Amino acid sequence: MMKKGILPLVLALTVLVGLVAVRLPLTSGSSLMEVSVSPQDVFVDLGQSFSVDINISSVQSPGVYSYQLCLYYDNTVLKALSAQIPSNNFLTPMNPSNVFHIGPTINQSAGCVTCCATLLGEEPGKTGSGVLVTVQFMGLAAGISLLELRESDFILVDSSGNEILSNQYELGSGTVSVSSRLAGINMFLSPSYSTVKVGQFFSVNVNIAGVPSPGVYSYGFCLYYDNTVLQGASAQIPSGQFFEPISPSEILIADPGTINQTQGQVHFELSLLSDEPGATGSGVLASVQFTGLAGGTSPLEFGDVYLVYPNGSRLLSDQYSLGQASVWVVPVSLTQRISVGDYSLPFHSNVMLGLANVTVDVLVENASNVAGGSFEIYFDKRPVNSVSLSPGDFGSPSYSVDYSDGFANVTIAGSTAVNKDVATLAKITCYGVRDLILLRLQNGLLNDEEGNTFAPLTKDGSITVLFPQITISPCIVEAGSAANVSIVVLNAENMAGFSMNMTFNSSAISVAHVFPGDFGVPVADVTDSGSSDWSVLSVTSTSASAVGKTNATLAVLSCVGIDEGRTFFYIQNMELSDEQGNLWNANIFQSYLLPHGGFWGLPFDDGGHVAVSVVPEYPSTGIFLVCLLLGSISIMMKKKPSKKWSAHAKTRNQ
Repeated sequence: MMKKGILPLVLALTVLVGLVAVRLPLTSGSSLMEVSVSPQDVFVDLGQSFSVDINISSVQSPGVYSYQLCLYYDNTVLKALSAQIPSNNFLTPMNPSNVFHIGPTINQSAGCVTCCATLLGEEPGKTGSGVLVTVQFMGLAAGISLLELRESDFILVDSSGNEILSNQYELGSGTVSVSSRLAGINMFLSPSYSTVKVGQFFSVNVNIAGVPSPGVYSYGFCLYYDNTVLQGASAQIPSGQFFEPISPSEILIADPGTINQTQGQVHFELSLLSDEPGATGSGVLASVQFTGLAGGTSPLEFGDVYLVYPNGSRLLSDQYSLGQASVWVVPVSLTQRISVGDYSLPFHSNVMLGLANVTVDVLVENASNVAGGSFEIYFDKRPVNSVSLSPGDFGSPSYSVDYSDGFANVTIAGSTAVNKDVATLAKITCYGVRDLILLRLQNGLLNDEEGNTFAPLTKDGSITVLFPQITISPCIVEAGSAANVSIVVLNAENMAGFSMNMTFNSSAISVAHVFPGDFGVPVADVTDSGSSDWSVLSVTSTSASAVGKTNATLAVLSCVGIDEGRTFFYIQNMELSDEQGNLWNANIFQSYLLPHGGFWGLPFDDGGHVAVSVVPEYPSTGIFLVCLLLGSISIMMKKKPSKKWSAHAKTRNQ
């Protein structure tokens, strides 16, 4: 299911290129894409401006065709000054006209920057790495602000119109520390925010920046942490550190990093010697390694700080600022997750006959210490005949199925840890899949070798039948000239022919010709609908074999603008056939309508049909026919023979 609130915008962009978003699972062996904020940690003074890039990397074929993102920040700490999609950005097309942007838009009151973009036409999806958006901020008040990309407000769509699921990418975040000083020396920690697991090892650097002449000659400080959450592992003053002397012997490291776990502190002390000049500029002072000890959040704070000039006098506390950081240690019981993936089933006659079966894996993540477990899985009993379970990595499951309420109660007994990062608890086979099935996990419980139990997180999944769907492509043409409008069917692999009626306003446009698509030469006819200024276009085309394409063109309409006005294409009585001659009536479902007052208004009628506008003459460009075919007409096929077209199809096949 797409995210609430941003669904209209992404559907608009997806539909702009004649695609319908379909959620598909991660392909086995694929690596995760990364969307990150760069630089990840920023340290500025009050009133200081800076820029960050939102980058995407590790994008593999078929690539990214459209995206939407929202970058959230603390509007009490930062002010967004500007946002732009830079030249040579990640979605830069080969043809400069084959791209469409909305934003970036700054909403300071909400503390977010929103941007949406899509490629157009035949542009291939983009792979590799690049910058999506650049945002410039200013430090507004002292404090720390997250720069956060939220999964709930983030969407990627590939070149086939498939929504890229969140398990196929990682969203990074950044932090900005704004000091209370207008200028001066700043001691800070990087990263300023970390999330680790119990037992995980990680490092924190102590940095200094903005040191003017005559520089700093010596220093001492403690780094304090919560000793119930973190375990100090090691500390050092690294080579190439800020106080690297000209003469290697002219330095005294009085304390290279003493860890006092009882007090929860690490102490450092260093001084240059003799005639060494004070250190200026910026650099790393020290590095500390920690291990997550127990679940919780630990601050990292400076204490007992002193900085000394080359003349021996100490800097006053208002001459420098001190940053802070925090670490969230995730408890072991929260790191495990039982999940079901999102599976897809191509449409074919077995689906309609109730003979299609799908097997899904119930996985447990971070499973190295897991020996067994139990869970309940709920399913919609209407589009499935029966379910059964088979072993995964933990032995044979015992289970019971309640078909009246649509759920299975599953237990996998085990006494030996599986010793895998990701393991299969059980496999579930759904028999007779005919439509979308949501698979919802509840009451999950895992156990280790000692019999200790803990409650994991859960992630639901689904089985989606990829029914054929009809889309109409956008185009722009001068009045009096023909515009080719393609009618495309998605998920068309097993389709061999079609028949449809389309109603349009013949006072605004005319259909001059119907060209063949992938289904052979069409038989077309335009008749009067019986209503003033409205005509009906009937098109039929059949083939002896399936088209064998995921996306196939039914036909191409050559439309000509006649007079200023607006018309809608109403697709009616749509039928598709497979190569065995099975026919399905196409039920036209409403497409999503963008509300007025949103990002833009789209020319749909109340029924969700596609609008075609003929605009008046402009002084420099003449009259243009603007086919704003920004609708997505989803057509779900149900088996229902049409006697009239069935006879016609058999005659043509013979």
